[in-house]
Amino acid sequence: MGMTYNKSGFNIMSLKQEAKSMVNNISREVNDVTGLPCKYLLREEINVDSVFNDVTSSSFNQYYDITMVVDFNETSVQENDFLSKFGIEANDRVTFEVNITKWEDEITSLNPTVKTPREGDLIYIQGVDRLWEITYVDFEKKLFDFDHLTYTINAQVYNYSQETQFGTDSGVDVIDNMETANTYAVDFTLGSGSGTYSKDEVVYQGVNLIEATARGIVIGWNEETKVLRVSDISGTFAANQMIIGNQTTAAYLLGATVTLSTPVEQANLFSNDTDLATADNQSIEWEADKVIDWSETDPFSEGDY
Repeated sequence: MGMTYNKSGFNIMSLKQEAKSMVNNISREVNDVTGLPCKYLLREEINVDSVFNDVTSSSFNQYYDITMVVDFNETSVQENDFLSKFGIEANDRVTFEVNITKWEDEITSLNPTVKTPREGDLIYIQGVDRLWEITYVDFEKKLFDFDHLTYTINAQVYNYSQETQFGTDSGVDVIDNMETANTYAVDFTLGSGSGTYSKDEVVYQGVNLIEATARGIVIGWNEETKVLRVSDISGTFAANQMIIGNQTTAAYLLGATVTLSTPVEQANLFSNDTDLATADNQSIEWEADKVIDWSETDPFSEGDY
């Protein structure tokens, strides 16, 4: 194929390539100057429902540092949060932009499997104590007349789910303590025994771990008060039996005190509830029972027929 030249004898394709390279360098410099330091967390799918094509369990064990341009769209950030039957839902959204060559140099070069930003991954903005979940990545946004110089990433506030595991050691408390702060757990007050339980180790009751009658994962251990916080419990921990750490072999006798621990956000949400000091679902149940009499054959007839 022959070269294309203009009237002055310049190679048009070469000029376009030089112009694109120059604009890309400017885009990358703008990315560095106006962007904010972020941490990009990779989602790893652990269990996938092959019938509904739904991820039932995922983890975040890897992260990468990268600078991104952040656009807090005023209208989307001001969307009202609301209380649904599944809890508080936050609708805050944000848009990230990152230069493609910067992405390739700082993430793809370290992990060739991550060629582009991916829906489902998380982004943490340094100084903003929130995690954002990627919902859509625009690969076609143009800068002037040049294609594919930046990725535009749409994200919304990440809502923690019990199927999510955080194993990162990012040095950011918001990320590293995400699972501990949001998971439901049980506090066991222990008695006599010895040893020190370690975080994330499996504890159990029974002859051994394989034949355990109950097991769980340690998310906290207070050696002074002897309070052991356990999550992901299977089976029933019985009083007056030893709770044994599978890795540390720590063993203490379980007393009779058991306290259900809720996520910090949920505890704060209902901290001012002077009626039941919990959610008002019980009050709603009582009022509903006055409207519908379930003992009747037709509870909606009010006795008319």
